[in-house]
Amino acid sequence: MTIDPQTCPCFTALDTSRARDGAEVECALCLAWVRAPAPPVIVLAPPVVARVVVRYVEPPEAPPASRVFRAEPSAPPDTAPRRGRTVLSAENREEARVRTLLYALRPDCIDPLRPPPPPVTAVPSVRIRDPMSGWGGTPAALAAPPGGFCDERAAKASDVLARLREMPEDARAVCRWLRDHAVYLTLRGLFVDVGSAFADAAQAECWARDLTARRDGAHHLGRTLVLAAATEWGIPGVT
Repeated sequence: MTIDPQTCPCFTALDTSRARDGAEVECALCLAWVRAPAPPVIVLAPPVVARVVVRYVEPPEAPPASRVFRAEPSAPPDTAPRRGRTVLSAENREEARVRTLLYALRPDCIDPLRPPPPPVTAVPSVRIRDPMSGWGGTPAALAAPPGGFCDERAAKASDVLARLREMPEDARAVCRWLRDHAVYLTLRGLFVDVGSAFADAAQAECWARDLTARRDGAHHLGRTLVLAAATEWGIPGVT
């Protein structure tokens, strides 16, 4: 007969260790068969896995922008400079006048900021030998003498020289020097070159001894002469 180990008073702990896992063990004192209880079954719960769900939420639609600008009655007027408006300083206005004068004096030049090339006195004659003369002679395009390209430049130069002859003597001399010799790199450098070219003997002697006096004096004299010549040509100052 098999009994529970709790009902046997003489069942020792040693016998209990031998009767584990539901086995039958005979008690050493009362010779009863004892069945140890089965160990409890532990059921482990499955691990909990966190799941992240990302959802896209569309932003709310913005109201349509109004195409009509409604200014408040109390809004101050717009005094900021508008885009595209260029405000020139005094030096920039003088530079614009000088460049305009050089462009007017040198319409026949490729680069009006440089002196014109020396005039062509004679066009060299070119003799064309046609090896195919037996097939009809020299083509008409090659038969014309080269030299027609100088006619337009000479006409423009003659117009400028004719207008210079009608100007006052001082302005004519300055404009003629600007046309023949002026090299425009900077505005101050051009003024100094003109002042040095038209300085009298006393000024040249003084400037030869003092370089600072030459820089200031030649600049002032050249600026006065060039701006006066621009006014005589018809390029007044912008105020």
